[in-house]
Amino acid sequence: MLAYTITSVPDAVLDFTSQYHSKGSRNYGRFNAPELDTLMDKAIVELNRDARTKMLDEAQQKFMDDWMPMYVLYAQPVKNMIQGNIGGYDTSAGTWYGYGSLTKVNRWFYVNK
Repeated sequence: MLAYTITSVPDAVLDFTSQYHSKGSRNYGRFNAPELDTLMDKAIVELNRDARTKMLDEAQQKFMDDWMPMYVLYAQPVKNMIQGNIGGYDTSAGTWYGYGSLTKVNRWFYVNK
């Protein structure tokens, strides 16, 4: 299983394109299926909602039945703010399942009080 991704976008065509198109900006697993590329290239310019939905249905079905290149695990991005005099934040480690601070092991310390 691969779990390389960045937060998904709210449009299915853009998400498929960025994550799985051979030239997708977030295709970190380097998945390459010319049939998917063709479908997404057509879908991105299709204005008819029914035709676009049909292309997405086909892409999703092939994704699950034939390609299954990678499975995106749920990850909740989190921003942490710390004081300027805290050291050790850059050495935080933990499971890479999500971005949450609760999944990390930390040894933070005051640089000076």
